[in-house]
Amino acid sequence: MNENILKVIKPLLGKKCCRIKVGSYKSLSLGFGEKTYHNDPRLNDDYYGEWEAGCFYCAWRIMRGDNILYGADDSIEYLEKLNVDAIDMGKLISLEQLSNIDVRLKFDSGIVVDFFATISDTDEYFHIFCPDHIYVELAAGGKWSIGGSNKPFNQSEDTDKNSV
Repeated sequence: MNENILKVIKPLLGKKCCRIKVGSYKSLSLGFGEKTYHNDPRLNDDYYGEWEAGCFYCAWRIMRGDNILYGADDSIEYLEKLNVDAIDMGKLISLEQLSNIDVRLKFDSGIVVDFFATISDTDEYFHIFCPDHIYVELAAGGKWSIGGSNKPFNQSEDTDKNSV
């Protein structure tokens, strides 16, 4: 990742996971840092993390050691049990690229969360909603981009693959 991407997402490291949500199409969202309450009845949850990371359409799994605790292909009834109380995720210690298009989040609890690109179009594979309406995504071809989350997204940054 280039320096601009690293600079934006580096403050995410060390933040405790405060929210886990499986959404539409078995998407996965992880909230980090302080809980941000919004009082908007149209939204699914009462709060989000000050940072939110996840995917909308790709495969994912949550592991401890060689054991898959939860995965995108589990039954929806099983995934409904997935929340921050079900797993003590701990603090995020690293964000790595497993390949040009796959991402791993590592936690101090020994848990890892992998996101695997499984779509062939140009939609994002992984995203991070940052404070101050900053949005970071990994899209087709391993392209990392930064844009605004409060306006139409303008892909602006490319990076190479490294870890934070």
